[in-house]
Amino acid sequence: MAAQTIREQLVASALAMNEGQGDARRALQLLAEQRYLHHGVPREMGGEGDTLWEAVQAIAEVSAECLTTAFLFWCQRVFIEYLLHTPNIDLRDTLLPEILDARRAGATGLSNAMKYLGGLEPLRTRAVLHEEEIQLDGHLPWASNLQVSRFVVAVAAQVDEHQAIVAAVPAEAQGVERSETFQLLGLQSSETASLTLRSVWLPYRWLLSDDAPAFLQRVRPGFLLLQCGLPMGIAQRALQEASAKMQGAKAILEQRVETA
Repeated sequence: MAAQTIREQLVASALAMNEGQGDARRALQLLAEQRYLHHGVPREMGGEGDTLWEAVQAIAEVSAECLTTAFLFWCQRVFIEYLLHTPNIDLRDTLLPEILDARRAGATGLSNAMKYLGGLEPLRTRAVLHEEEIQLDGHLPWASNLQVSRFVVAVAAQVDEHQAIVAAVPAEAQGVERSETFQLLGLQSSETASLTLRSVWLPYRWLLSDDAPAFLQRVRPGFLLLQCGLPMGIAQRALQEASAKMQGAKAILEQRVETA
């Protein structure tokens, strides 16, 4: 599919995606089919073999046409980043193909964890480490790309004063409760909701890291850099639209637009 055709599809669905009439699953499948999700992923793991910057540029390209789809793209791509940095190779090898192909929706539930890393707030989820399983209890007040029955969400949890972990929690785990989708002012098809974890038991194969601070330090640069693609795309589109209207009296501003 030509890039122009992809842009046309993004433009055609942008209003519906913003107003809650769009299909988040189909939006990500379109990006997966065109290998947008594969940027910044090594070839031996099924990716394009390029750099993280190409992933940022891909998000910006989508953001210029449809911010809601770009936001879902960011959620999915950040979860991919978590898998690229986990020491749990079995989990990576199992989940990464599903996330790259958009068969599963990847949700980043680590906003609270990033604030925890900066000493701004405590973790909202507790973990008890048993011999063969992890028990999780807590609440995520806000997460996106929570496609019903298809998501897996990254959750940081406090074990004790000396240890915190990060787990990948699948939608099908018993005790995972998703709220109704939030009615936002925009981005309404972003599948944004809250999650409650009530005595969720997970085998250790779902563990992303048994050292949350170290893991968060590794993924934070990518977490932030990928997010930059969202405003980059909006800014680029705004400048394109402004440049197209530099006629008559407005032409006095043309040099400023070109400089920007």
